[in-house]
Amino acid sequence: MTEKALIFCRTPLQALIINCLLQLINYEVVVLYCPVSNNIKHNYYFEKIKTTQKYFVARQQWRFSDTLTDAIAWWRIPLTIRQTKFSHLLAASIGSIPFSFFAGRNKDAKIYTFDDGSFNVSLSTFSNWINSEPVTRRLVKILFGGCNNIDMLDKVARHYTIYENKFVVGFKCPIEELNLFDDVSKQKSTRKNKSVRILLGSLFSDSDIQSRHDKILQSVKFDLILPHPSDKHNLPVVADFLDSIEGFDPAKMIAEDLVLLLISTGFVPVTYGFNSTALINLARHSRVISIILDPKYNTIASRMMSDLNIRRMFCYAKNEKLKRMITRQIA
Repeated sequence: MTEKALIFCRTPLQALIINCLLQLINYEVVVLYCPVSNNIKHNYYFEKIKTTQKYFVARQQWRFSDTLTDAIAWWRIPLTIRQTKFSHLLAASIGSIPFSFFAGRNKDAKIYTFDDGSFNVSLSTFSNWINSEPVTRRLVKILFGGCNNIDMLDKVARHYTIYENKFVVGFKCPIEELNLFDDVSKQKSTRKNKSVRILLGSLFSDSDIQSRHDKILQSVKFDLILPHPSDKHNLPVVADFLDSIEGFDPAKMIAEDLVLLLISTGFVPVTYGFNSTALINLARHSRVISIILDPKYNTIASRMMSDLNIRRMFCYAKNEKLKRMITRQIA
């Protein structure tokens, strides 16, 4: 059988990693982009994937069931792709139901993984994700011939990472580093290294923490505020002077690309966030600060943040007291 690979993509960052992987693969590749949400950023980064054999499967969200939404995505994939025999399967999201169906139908295929954010640098998060698969998802995989998380993890032949090997957890296979953002160089600019303050928003399941998060987005002046892509309540804020930068498009671009573009045009970004993966990705290139709103979130990738000298602001106070404290520390 002619060697053929399927690369399964779900996020913009994964699309950038896939472009690195495409440089390493010397056989036919099909890229399948099944986004985790309906957002313009997904379409933008799908177009940036450097192969002609790529397919975008728009997400059809079922309000009361993420499992059903994920399962239906399988039948939205072109039939010719579902029936193709692949010798190699690559994904970051091995817990995805459609990818599990590909693994179940291509039992002899080698499985490779690549980074899926903080899942790969926090052992507790990774272990909980692998071992705590909901009953409904396990049942769907059994009924339709999918492969479960633990079996797929055991079959992984190699993991590709954009981090240092020492930070990656949970894998027994060889780990290979990719240089995704290492080619960034600061260019000469007439802007005289103007500082830019950036805030990256997040989403929290705890309503109290989310409320405190929202107060920070509303109470502190930043040049650029980027709410989480799935945040329907907070709006982005973009300072007027940023609009003049060629190619600068916060509506379409992820934080990493925006910050690195600012660096390349002579700005000095200072990026604040809430323990997000983007802070880790940017730490080697600019100053980043992680705002910790609850003690339990300090454990996520804490060793990695310490090694990368990421400053952490511990903000456990509430309401107006929190608002005043954050303002004093950031202003």
